[in-house]
Amino acid sequence: MRLGWWEDSPTTHRSLREAMTSALTRTVDVDEDTGVPPVLSLPRLADGVVEHGMTALGAAMGQIPLHPTPRGWELDAHASLRFRRARGHVRELLDLTGEMLGEGRLGEGGRVMVHVPGPWTVGAQVEYRGRPVVADRPAFRDTALTLAAGVADARRTVAGLVGPGCGVVVAVHEPALPGVVAGLPGPTRWDGVDPVDRGVVAAVLRRFLGTVGSGDAGEVTTVLDPGAVDPAVLTTLGEAGAGRLVVPEATVATTAGADAVGALIGDGQGIGWAVDPAGRAVADADDVARALIRQWDRWTFAPGDLTSTVDLVVAGPRGSARGVGDGRAVAGRTPAEAAEAAALVRTAAALLHRN
Repeated sequence: MRLGWWEDSPTTHRSLREAMTSALTRTVDVDEDTGVPPVLSLPRLADGVVEHGMTALGAAMGQIPLHPTPRGWELDAHASLRFRRARGHVRELLDLTGEMLGEGRLGEGGRVMVHVPGPWTVGAQVEYRGRPVVADRPAFRDTALTLAAGVADARRTVAGLVGPGCGVVVAVHEPALPGVVAGLPGPTRWDGVDPVDRGVVAAVLRRFLGTVGSGDAGEVTTVLDPGAVDPAVLTTLGEAGAGRLVVPEATVATTAGADAVGALIGDGQGIGWAVDPAGRAVADADDVARALIRQWDRWTFAPGDLTSTVDLVVAGPRGSARGVGDGRAVAGRTPAEAAEAAALVRTAAALLHRN
């Protein structure tokens, strides 16, 4: 399913209500025509506004009790106070979704995007007995399955809140994936976690995405954002079965990266072209669109297939937890920065649609 464009922009709003109102003005209440109904990303608040990041929110959806540690989070038999706050955050977000997006607010064919952490990121950023969960296969399997079921339930809840005629998109973020494939550090430098085979990574993601997208909750599209992974890993992720695989625009700057993305497209994989808005203004939208068209021509694909295969994405802000860390510190954009970034990518998507 073509999405046109979407944004990955945690913001510094002081409340979810403010963030939701701002998101509506950036995506729904706009003039640009991208050829498809808009995709509204449910808001995420940046570090410094909330004390829990995406990892804890995903675990809250899956009812996976966590306890905070100096390094991040660990599995626990009982939910800590901070984790209960994360669950309250999820409930508030769902309540606002029903209040502000229900009763046809998005219009016929509108789409809502729910951003969640993937199993490998949760497994890398949550500990069990002092080591990352991915180091314990039974614990990781149970965590991944429980997370998938919880995200699927949340997706069905959102679908019921926005009502029939609206689609739900689940964006699965895997910022820790490069570390998982390379080998994660352990509690000491002599006790690291072995690298995970790329085929195993893809197989787990395929099952996760299949569970998340299953059921009868209307139209569902899955998006996989692996961050800046090696081209060889990127090629393997085409086997995960995501509707869109997010690729940073800088990936094609190397021959290996361009070849990997071209091979994915040739195999029928839809792409989310992540545009870094740092240092750019809305006036640069033409350059963004032209750069993508030039790369498409170099791949020698049919010109008419570009907009049906590639969507544009406002890339996550620099400094967000993409690959290492405890999953709590997520950089955010101010309301003005988020609006400028959205306008840049939205305008570029409209130019691609017109041309």
